[in-house]
Amino acid sequence: GGVSSPRINLDAGALLSRNWFEPEKFVEEGFDTDAYVDELRQYVPADKLNSELDALLANLKQELVSLINRDYDEFVDLGTHLVDVDTSIGRIRAPLEELHSLLSAKKSNIDQELDALRQGLRKRSELAQAKANLELVQDTTNAVSKVEKLLNDLVDSQSSDQSSELDVRSQKLERISLEYSRLKYYLSKSQGFSFLSTLEDQLKALDGRFFGLLDACSVSAFEAKHLPSVKRCIHAYNSVGSLGSVQETFQRIAIRPIVSGVVLTSSAPSSSASLPAVPSSP
Repeated sequence: GGVSSPRINLDAGALLSRNWFEPEKFVEEGFDTDAYVDELRQYVPADKLNSELDALLANLKQELVSLINRDYDEFVDLGTHLVDVDTSIGRIRAPLEELHSLLSAKKSNIDQELDALRQGLRKRSELAQAKANLELVQDTTNAVSKVEKLLNDLVDSQSSDQSSELDVRSQKLERISLEYSRLKYYLSKSQGFSFLSTLEDQLKALDGRFFGLLDACSVSAFEAKHLPSVKRCIHAYNSVGSLGSVQETFQRIAIRPIVSGVVLTSSAPSSSASLPAVPSSP
């Protein structure tokens, strides 16, 4: 529903009173001006209401003037302070603008220092990478030289004692395989480096010598049935990631002769065996 109409006090005292308006009702929550006036018109002539409204307005104006006169000093000071606001803002504007300029300059300097720091870090990273590449090149060339020297020492140290020579040779080849494995690791990290092209022929020759000597030692170890040397050769193949070679050698030395012997035996012409005589029937 709508807002209820304010109730008018119609007791005997109110009827005799010349003031029909009750100002305290004006500030009540949900006060409806039109409904209040319409209800008053049922009991009070319009002229009477107008005169009372004029009197109420005059009374309010007088109260306002009294309040201003009572607090006139504060009222005047309020206007003075409002005027001084612009002056105060003007006084602090210059320091604020100066502070803004100072901070902007500091920010510009910091940005420049950050750029210089980033460039320095980038150059430092590039130098570190160049140093790492140089160390890799040196490690690779040193590994090539070391494997070559070990292979040369192996060839020069061969003795006439076959058993002793096979044992020593397998030990040295096992050690060389570790260095050769390290060389392969350096080569894998050096992919794309231009210096590898200068080592291409040297690396091919090194690869041929190493596996040639290792294959020969493996064959000798298998043929001599020298188990310690066989184990060392297998370990050497495994170190360089070439177990397929030792399997091929084992098949060639151990399996293939057996298979060939079986095939030759089975293919040899068998002697003709006479069939047992079938007994004649009586």
